[in-house]
Amino acid sequence: MDGVTAAGTSNGPVLLSTSGYEAAFVDEFVSGLPEGFTGVLDVTSASPFAALTIRMLMESGGDFVMTTFPVTDVNKTAPSPVVFPRIADGDGYTTEFILLSPGGAASATLRICNQNGTLMGIEP
Repeated sequence: MDGVTAAGTSNGPVLLSTSGYEAAFVDEFVSGLPEGFTGVLDVTSASPFAALTIRMLMESGGDFVMTTFPVTDVNKTAPSPVVFPRIADGDGYTTEFILLSPGGAASATLRICNQNGTLMGIEP
C-alpha cells in the first residue's frame, strides 16, 4: 500500500509486437501476491504504450461487478480538476477513491455533486 514495499515477484517483461496487446489478471504478471492484496503496480517501458485497468469483484449481493480503473503517470501532474463521472453508494455498492502522491505529502479536496451539478452537503 505504501508504493515502496515489494509484495510479489515479477514474472518478467511483457513483450508486445507493434499494435499488439496483452490481457491478464495481475497475478499472471506478478506471482506470490497474498489473497486480497491491495497495492500499487508500477509499469514501465522504454517505448510508448497505453494501459487500461479493469477492476472486477463480487459485490455483497453476489453480483459480478466490473469497471475501468484509471491509470496514472506518477511522473506527471494530474489534471485539475479530476472528475469521477459516477460514484455508487448503497444497495450493496460502494466507491473507493484511491489518491496517489508520489512526491510526498499532499492535500486534496473532494467535492460531491448531485446529477445537476449542485454541491451536496456530504463530508468525506
